[in-house]
Parts: sequence; C-alpha cells; structure tokens
Amino acid sequence: MSIGMDSKTIIGLALLAITIVSCQHVDVSHLINSTQHLQDIERGEDWRYQNIYPQLNMSMHDHGDQQKNQSTWIPMTTTRPLNVSKPSLDKFINKTLSSMPSGVCVKEVPTASLTNNIHAHGNGSDPSLSRIQTCCDGYQRNKHIFRKCLPICSKECVNGICTAPETCTCYPDYVRTEAGECKVTCPIGCENGVCNPDGTCDCNPGYFSEPNRKFCSPKCDKKCLNGKCTGPNQCTCNKGYVKDATDSYRCVPTCNPTCENGICSGPNMCLCYAGYVKDRRFKSGNKCIKY
Repeated sequence: MSIGMDSKTIIGLALLAITIVSCQHVDVSHLINSTQHLQDIERGEDWRYQNIYPQLNMSMHDHGDQQKNQSTWIPMTTTRPLNVSKPSLDKFINKTLSSMPSGVCVKEVPTASLTNNIHAHGNGSDPSLSRIQTCCDGYQRNKHIFRKCLPICSKECVNGICTAPETCTCYPDYVRTEAGECKVTCPIGCENGVCNPDGTCDCNPGYFSEPNRKFCSPKCDKKCLNGKCTGPNQCTCNKGYVKDATDSYRCVPTCNPTCENGICSGPNMCLCYAGYVKDRRFKSGNKCIKY
C-alpha cells in the first residue's frame, strides 16, 4: 500500500532526523568551563573588595541605586537653612562637590592575597606586590558613587558640608567659628546684635533695630551736635570738632592757631568781635585786629 511520499520527501526527512540527533550530542563542555571560569573570577573580585579594600566594596544593588539617586544625593544630614534660597544652595553644593577630591589612594598589598596563584606577578614596585585603590586616610567609602570616598568629620557639619577630614565648608551666609562650627551671619554683619536664622537682627542692649531689622544702631538719649552717636549714649565728634567740656552731647569747632580777638565759629574759621577785622598778613585768618 502506498504511503503517499515520494523519494525526495523520504530523503529530506532522513536528513532532518540526522541533524536533530547530531545537535543533541554537541560537546558544550567548553562553554560550561568558560562560564565556571567567569564565576570564579567574579567570586574572586567580590572577595577582594570585601577583604582587601572594603571601603570600595559596592554591591550591584547599591550601584543601581546610585544610578537612580546620584543626581539628588547630597552628603549632608541637615535641612536647608532658612536664609539661603534653594537655587543658591544647590549652586553652592554642586560647585563644592565638583571641586572635592575623590579621596581614593593607591597602596601596595601582597599579590598572593589577591589570587590563588602564589606565583602570580603583581604590578607593584616588585613582583610580589600589587597596587590597589583604597580610601585615603580620613576618608570612608561612598555608597552612592562608585570608586569615590567621602571625608570623615567626627562632628556633624551643621549648616555646611564635610569637604575634607575634620573640615566643614559652610553654606552661603554662614561663617566658620574657631571651634569649626558654621554660624549664621546677616548680609551686612548684624554688628552689635545677634543674627537670627531668618537673617534678621536682635540688637544688644543700648542699640535699636532699623525698620528692616538688618542692622543695629546705637541709641543716644540726646542728639549729638556736630557729631554722631557711635555707642550707647556716646558721641563721636565730626572732623574739626572737639567735645564740649560741659556737655558730652555737644561738639564745638576747633581753630589752630586759636582765634585772637574773635571766636572760633567753625573748623579753623574765626569770627571777629565787633570793631575788629581779620589781619590779612596771616594766611590762617585766625587773627583779628582793630580797624
């Protein structure tokens, strides 16, 4: 009985069957060995990061988070200062971070500690040593940026950024004190007062605040005549004037030489008495003679 297939069809099916059988017996041992080799290398690299320079150890998960958060990550724990606008603070932070060193140093370790091959040659100053990267002294691993280390500040940099070991760089409008702390300052200094976080001044006793509360001025109970109030109830005379011996709020003009037959009406200006005129022989004009 005919099966409905010609000779060409039978030959084609036979070739297909041979091909399938051949594929099932392909030697893939070299592929398995290659994969195993890569896994061994990967495990060796993980061990190296965890044991030789753990400061730079970073998991793939952390690396993925870094890709997501790198643009918004900031090495600080304090909130934005009240008297610093967000744009100016962002500009300051970006500029400061971009100028910071990586904090990564190179050191030599025994090559045998990095490989199972005890006869491996390293790239150090001699074959038994290899150069590796690790965090410099005073720095620690940065979990957010691969192969970058952060400086260590034992005290939190409040109102600033830790830019070097035990060194804080203060935010705009903040100054660093002798104790290394960042304290707020007012735009024009807030002299004779205390600067508030919002940039206004609370004045010391004997001083009063201007309407905008940006600076403090001294108070004098009386107006300073020919002078200005430079301290609580303290007058400083204008140039060419001296304090009146009987009134500390009054400054009187001084003439040098003194006026002869007249009164000193202004700095080096004489007003002659009635019946007297200035003697033109004297350039100072401080001498009056009868006419």
